[in-house]
Amino acid sequence: VAAGSESARSSVVEGLPRGVVRMARKALNLAIGIWLFWPLVYEALHILEAGELPSRAFLLDLMIRICLARWVRTLSTGVTAVIVCRCLPRVKPGTYARCSISAVVAEFKIDVFEGVQKAMASSPFLSYWLYAMGVEVYPLVGNLEFGRMNDILPDAFAIAACNSSGENSNGHSLDITQEAVVIRQTTLTEGCFVGNNAFVPPGVYQKDLMIGAATNLALGSYGLYDDTSKRPLTVFGNPPVQIPRVVETAHKAQP
Repeated sequence: VAAGSESARSSVVEGLPRGVVRMARKALNLAIGIWLFWPLVYEALHILEAGELPSRAFLLDLMIRICLARWVRTLSTGVTAVIVCRCLPRVKPGTYARCSISAVVAEFKIDVFEGVQKAMASSPFLSYWLYAMGVEVYPLVGNLEFGRMNDILPDAFAIAACNSSGENSNGHSLDITQEAVVIRQTTLTEGCFVGNNAFVPPGVYQKDLMIGAATNLALGSYGLYDDTSKRPLTVFGNPPVQIPRVVETAHKAQP
């Protein structure tokens, strides 16, 4: 299902947003490289011409610039993505024409968001980056370890604290038909865990929900947050199976 939806989603604008994003990233990396390493080019040419070994100061400067290049690249990627997503109109959940402007904007934002997730995966300020791109993060600061989740539209995504998402999971924000693009909301409430390569369709998921690796959830079948008294639950396998979790509770001391 995910593979078919991905190919259909990519055909909305025939890959134009992905090409623009790739070209922008390459141009940005080239500009950062020229800005940081161009001053060392002349010094390196003089060292080669003289046939001498590079000095410690030169090697130290080179190592600092390499580390700085990685940091600047990550920061510039995030800042550029935030500016782009904030300048573009917000796409709310709903049904849009297949080749409408809203569908093109949603496709573009999904591609940009995937790149930011990859660049900012290890950042302690990840929740702030998600919030800046349009994700509803509540509360804003919390224990959040969010791996790359593909096919997620930041305008239709909400996540609470104490969440963990594995690498290469799929959110499937866009559902493509022959005539329309349907965008649905995905909400991960407090204490949700999404395993690697899991397929998590749009929906509002209950608290303390663990979704196992490579688990494929049918649309609206598991974890819908319709009862605040639900006990912690684990969903695992393909087809998925519900596994109740035992929760230890504190008991008062007997007199």
